[in-house]
Amino acid sequence: GDPYGPRGKFRMPPPVRAMMREADAVGLVGRGLFADLARQAGAREVLYIPFSFDRVRFGRPAATARERPDAVSMIGSLWKSRIPFLLIPGARQRQETADRLAARYGARFALYGNGWTRNASARGPLPFTRQQEAIQQSWVNVSWNHFTHVADYFSDRLPIALAAGVAHVMSWQPGFDAFFADCPGLFLARTPKDACDQVDALLARSPDELIDLGRQAREWAYAHLEATVVFRPVIDRCIQLRNASNRAAP
Repeated sequence: GDPYGPRGKFRMPPPVRAMMREADAVGLVGRGLFADLARQAGAREVLYIPFSFDRVRFGRPAATARERPDAVSMIGSLWKSRIPFLLIPGARQRQETADRLAARYGARFALYGNGWTRNASARGPLPFTRQQEAIQQSWVNVSWNHFTHVADYFSDRLPIALAAGVAHVMSWQPGFDAFFADCPGLFLARTPKDACDQVDALLARSPDELIDLGRQAREWAYAHLEATVVFRPVIDRCIQLRNASNRAAP
């Protein structure tokens, strides 16, 4: 799930801390601060288990259409709070990114999710299993993560998007330069303006170039973020821990 923080709304609740103290290993979807909090709670071993996609729901063929109704797409809800410091980290930048894309691309920008009542490009919520179908209607897909301060954290939206076979622009986070170093078709943005500028640059490329970028992104996703690839080493480690525990039992 979403990462915890050291204080406030996202502070790790006592039952979770107790579970971490008792477990032989704890699996997390982020590193850095998130992993440090788990160790402080008493976790003996921390495993990094990034979000993944499965072939059953998200195994659509690669996007190869040379004509697409949308230039750019974005999937993600806008969560608001009347109290500024209770906003989910990254929410303000997500809104700015969507607003900039709507101003530049208008009806050619497909924005999916809840909460976008004031954005003219909004198309409403999208069923979870139809994400790839919507993404493949565009040439570039964009996402701005929540919790952008957490190293190597991203939601399942990213692997689903990469597996759709469409070039993707995403917010930069600590660890991403290394984790995605060999991922063609993924472009990291430091600011909402940077994200929009990168979309402009991508859309200036030819359809053949964009199709090839999407194909390479899809191949990378299947090699690194497909569910069986992600969970095989996790299951192997659990078996090792179980065997070690059995040997140590009196």
